[in-house]
Amino acid sequence: MLSTMFTPTKNYQSIPDEVTPLNGSEQENQQSSSPMSQSRSKQTLFAAGLCAGMVLFLGGGALLPESMSAQLLPTSSSRNLEANTIKICVKEYVLVKKQASEEAFVKCYDKDPNGDDIMAEGLTGSDGCTTLTYKNQSWDSWGGRSPDIYCTVNKIGYVQAVPEDIEHHNQSEVADFGTVNLYRDRSFDYGHDNGCGPALFPNLVNDFFAWALRFREQCTHHDKCYWDCKIFIASGNDAEKAQKFCDDEMFEGMKSFCYANRGNLPGPGESACIKRADVVYATLQGTLTGSFAYDKTKDNCPTKDGKPAPSMSNDYTHAAECFPDGYGCGYDGSTNDDLSKCNKCCSGAGNYAIHSGNVWSDYYCKCFPRDLKCGSTLIGNRFNKCNQCCHGTRADKGLTFTDHYCI
Repeated sequence: MLSTMFTPTKNYQSIPDEVTPLNGSEQENQQSSSPMSQSRSKQTLFAAGLCAGMVLFLGGGALLPESMSAQLLPTSSSRNLEANTIKICVKEYVLVKKQASEEAFVKCYDKDPNGDDIMAEGLTGSDGCTTLTYKNQSWDSWGGRSPDIYCTVNKIGYVQAVPEDIEHHNQSEVADFGTVNLYRDRSFDYGHDNGCGPALFPNLVNDFFAWALRFREQCTHHDKCYWDCKIFIASGNDAEKAQKFCDDEMFEGMKSFCYANRGNLPGPGESACIKRADVVYATLQGTLTGSFAYDKTKDNCPTKDGKPAPSMSNDYTHAAECFPDGYGCGYDGSTNDDLSKCNKCCSGAGNYAIHSGNVWSDYYCKCFPRDLKCGSTLIGNRFNKCNQCCHGTRADKGLTFTDHYCI
């Protein structure tokens, strides 16, 4: 049947590398052929078309010659190349300047009230961007096909960044999160940490504010940013610019916390958290608050009383390869293990939490990260180490038992 399909027609003759039209006399002879031969030609063409249709209908496109397959099968340009993809770019601050963040770790989830499903993960390239692909499927237990996507961005030496989630996303379109900024993790920088409040308030009061706002970590980084002479100098010795940079850094950190931790689905939890962040930021930008607290000048940076300011020792090269709390540093299996990174935890070598398993155990620097199952009320459950979560736990209640996860 295929040989009939590709037998040269009466108007052309085959030559190895080209197809040449017949000359005038040959065309005239062909036109003067008998009606019966013309009828046979029409039957042959009809049979060829019928065979081609059957081949394609039965999925036999792969059996066709390459040149014909290229014409009959859909081309890549006709497919939606942006379906089931997530795009995100990351920039990181070195002092007050941004640059593309290479090898930042991006992990994206579908936000659900009964636990978040991992959709895709990967590293950014030299341009700071990555495109992730995920499965075209139902992401909700009740059959919904429009995931509520949120992504976390992590890199050693920086605080986790979480952009605003994309709700009820159409899987046939790209989920573009734009550009996300990574700010320095100041946990180990020099500076005084007085909680969420002015230094003149008692620690007990500031600790209460930290608990009420839920922004203790962001307040710590903000306090140390205010203490950093290197930020002041990089801002051209302009206290107003340096203060605003620190305030903006805290604002982005607070919003990241809200998007990641307040409300598994969009609603009052996340919205109320964002409003608290707005109020804190507006207060910091007030003339009698942030400017009163920020005290870096040429008189105390880079030296004070003839001595180098202690904050000048803050290392912005990010050359130290240590891993933050909650980082999965390795595993111990039944036949082999890989715990080399656990000796480079920022909290100290050997300071790790072990998530036990039947075949192997996973190790994390100091404590367990977000979304890790830490315990259950299931009868006979032998694993319950929620006290080793970095920040706290959430409960996923069921009809007969409840599972607990780190937040």
